[in-house]
Amino acid sequence: MPTSTAKKEKIAILGGGVGSMTTAWALTRQPAWQEKYEITIYQLGWRLGGKGACGRNADIGERIEEHGPHVWFGFYNTAFQMLRDCYQYLKDHNLTPDSPFQLCIPEAMSPLDHSSAMENVGGAWKPWHISFPPRPGTPGDPMPDVWEQLLYALDWLLNHEETIRQKGGANLEKIELRNNKFVIWLGKAYRFVCKVFGLEAAPPPTETKQESLLARVSVIAASPHVRERHVRPVHHRLLARLGDKLIAYLLGLFLKRLREAIADLLATNDDLRHAWQILDLGVTNVRGIFADDLLNAGFESINREDYSKWIERHGCSEPWSPLIEGLYDACFAFVDGDTAGGPGVRPKGASMEAGTTLRGMLQMFFGYCGSYSYKMQSGMGDTIFSPIYLALRDQGVNFKFFHCVKELTLQDRFIETIEMDVQATAKPSVLAQHPDGYQPLKWINGLPCWPNQPFLDQLVEGDQLKAAKIDLESAWSGWSNQPLTLRRGVDFDKVVLGISLGALPSICRQLIAADSHWAKMVREVRTVQTQSFQIWLKKTAEEMGWAVDPAGKQFDLMAGYVQPLDSFADMSQVLDKEVWPPAGKPLSVQYIFGPMAETEPMPEPGTKSDYPERKLAEAKKAALQYLCNCVHPLWPKGVSAADPMCLDWNLLVDPFNKSNEQRFDSQYLRVNVNPSERYVLSAAGTGKFRLAPGDSKFRNLVLAGDWTRNGFDVGCVEAGALSGTLAAAAIAAERGPKPQP
Repeated sequence: MPTSTAKKEKIAILGGGVGSMTTAWALTRQPAWQEKYEITIYQLGWRLGGKGACGRNADIGERIEEHGPHVWFGFYNTAFQMLRDCYQYLKDHNLTPDSPFQLCIPEAMSPLDHSSAMENVGGAWKPWHISFPPRPGTPGDPMPDVWEQLLYALDWLLNHEETIRQKGGANLEKIELRNNKFVIWLGKAYRFVCKVFGLEAAPPPTETKQESLLARVSVIAASPHVRERHVRPVHHRLLARLGDKLIAYLLGLFLKRLREAIADLLATNDDLRHAWQILDLGVTNVRGIFADDLLNAGFESINREDYSKWIERHGCSEPWSPLIEGLYDACFAFVDGDTAGGPGVRPKGASMEAGTTLRGMLQMFFGYCGSYSYKMQSGMGDTIFSPIYLALRDQGVNFKFFHCVKELTLQDRFIETIEMDVQATAKPSVLAQHPDGYQPLKWINGLPCWPNQPFLDQLVEGDQLKAAKIDLESAWSGWSNQPLTLRRGVDFDKVVLGISLGALPSICRQLIAADSHWAKMVREVRTVQTQSFQIWLKKTAEEMGWAVDPAGKQFDLMAGYVQPLDSFADMSQVLDKEVWPPAGKPLSVQYIFGPMAETEPMPEPGTKSDYPERKLAEAKKAALQYLCNCVHPLWPKGVSAADPMCLDWNLLVDPFNKSNEQRFDSQYLRVNVNPSERYVLSAAGTGKFRLAPGDSKFRNLVLAGDWTRNGFDVGCVEAGALSGTLAAAAIAAERGPKPQP
């Protein structure tokens, strides 16, 4: 059988984050891809991962040190499908025979069905624990469509309405919610009009069945004429729009009457207040979807508005409730890191696109398969990036570590050259044993892991890097080694730009100058610095007083607490993958994190500066203030006897056995201030300036990363995976057969 003589296309992928790795993975899923492509991934420093990179600290228990906490949500179907395929490949080819993770789920990723928010009630902080029901399927399966998500939402809200009825007591007797004559008359009139036009409408209630307004809305929303509006004649679609207005009206009436009935009970009954806040928010969202015709106009039609202001416009009584604040916290959604405010006060910097947020919430809470979320059973590097690296390398994808991209140059709308600095080179002895060069992984408890520092003994420049204490991931190390120019037609044919948005102003100057879309994107789409710290403790969170549910399951995630370190995650499930001496093994590890304010201008990347050290000092001050003043509401049994708001410093696992707050020096503190590490925001009105992966405006360039227009447009793993899949599809489409004229 004759083989193809077509020239292999050389693909240069810049960066090793989720977008880049998904692009490479999707390309290698194509039949006979080795005959089509020669793929090389160029990575700054010694490890893959981008904003999801992590490293093992060989000096302290091989502990896992993350860029930040990472939890995968059950609606990450693109990312989970890739990961499931990757783990199957590793198993089929026996690449990780000693790994405890032979399956993606449940071995590498275990289900998590709950989350928490903190709320301030009468000046006191209380944890609010929320559970989510398991759903059919496994992450990576096709996701329910938007109508199914809406119906799931209405069903969930009906359950909370029932909780309110049980807790509201005599107050609910003040108004007639269940048998409202006006609503029954309105429903009959609507059904009559539908019948005249030959449409199936909501069925009438039976003589004995009493339905609340919310129940009536749920029935109307499930009616075929509402759901199938796109296949109906014009006058039927207009009637469906009338149904939308009816739904919006009924929901507004429902919230108004319910609020009147229970207002005086909300401050004193936690269960009632929580059910009301969920119902208030959920019903407002559904009401806004129908009132603004988003099912026809598209969610992006309201992206000019901030989400919390959009729900306020649609009647939400608490547009900055703990639920909303927790959502913004989870997305670091504060422009310039401005979190100034107080409990229940919306900070000036808070900003998220209404449509993007609303679509994301529907998917997060009502579009997941299996469980609401999943926790990695080891670090992000061990669980995600090492497996993908091993599988891609085994298939013939090339990896070039220590390649720092300096600039992309243009000629005739093509990327003509990629200017780089080769930060370090493998020793001849390493190359003699490993022709592919530097070997980045170490094996710990059967897991392939990335170290928190490069293996200097493999590098020609190792002694020099060690003596000068050079951080090869810092934009301001001042280190420069060997310039390298990659040329179009020689070293690459196509470029996948997988480096995140914050770095583009310094490496894409010519692109920004040549195209207004690029200029607008880097100006309008905002990024924010983040900060986090990890503490290893001698007690479990439960022993320190953090709550568990009646089944004994601990609530591991929390958001909505004091700014700026507003969230934490109990990641103690990873401890058995670390290597601690028996006498000094921690019983829990807690990750605390949040946005970081822009207190000074960021220096020009490529210059030498102590900017990272100054930001670390700021973060350390914030961390110590948190541990000294904010611990009691979280861990009331983990505080100092002398100061009931302060952590008992002796609980910190410190191999150097220092005293008091100096024990914090042995914990892990991180600031993500490097341009490519900054979190990409979905601030109101900015999504329209994002470029799509296959529409870079330059002829041999595709884009990959959560900063692109990818259909989700929020900084997360799924957005990066969606973008990478779209980038690979754009490359494949260009190589495929051209349509005949």
